[in-house]
Amino acid sequence: MINVLFIGNSFTYYNDMIRTFEDISKANGFDVHSDQIAYGGYSLIQYINEQDKNDELITKINSRRWDYVVLQDHSRKALDNLDELYEAVKELAVLIRDQGGEPLLYSTWSYREGSAILRNTELSYDALYDVIRDGYSEVGKKLDIEVVDIGKIFNSLHRQVNLLTEDDLHPNALGSYIVAHRFYKSIFKKINEEYRPKKVSEDEFSVVNLYFAKNF
Repeated sequence: MINVLFIGNSFTYYNDMIRTFEDISKANGFDVHSDQIAYGGYSLIQYINEQDKNDELITKINSRRWDYVVLQDHSRKALDNLDELYEAVKELAVLIRDQGGEPLLYSTWSYREGSAILRNTELSYDALYDVIRDGYSEVGKKLDIEVVDIGKIFNSLHRQVNLLTEDDLHPNALGSYIVAHRFYKSIFKKINEEYRPKKVSEDEFSVVNLYFAKNF
């Protein structure tokens, strides 16, 4: 069995993404257990600095041998405080590796093109994605951690299919399927061809899986 723990916020827990990850894995013949620590709006540094959340995190990491621990920071963190992102990941990576696990960085996406929340960043859609990608890439290189660039897929597909909810930042069911599929690919080095979530249409499934087939 492969054990995977996700640490993040609503970008992780929306649409029960970790269950989709398990369903994809099991449908393709892999035995997987996944779990999460994810609170809305949280950044990784809060899991270090807030005593109750830190206690929960330590207890969860020590609860079993996690093969992979996914770290997802606040969607603006790379823009607002890259040093804090680096320091939080650095500390958590030591903890994860001391327990025999491998950290993975979950690099997120830009907000909906043309939305008010994107305008508040004073960046274009592509520019915000570039900041997020480059920030996670820098942290990953410094700490020798693989970066799973979810934002790249959103950036490529956002004009073909809708990937976000009406709030213009959270993933809809298709967006969360992409997240789950990409982590399945990162861990097992395979493309999902067996499992389509009920809330993802056949047309959406085809568009996403064609992208995966061409790019991975």
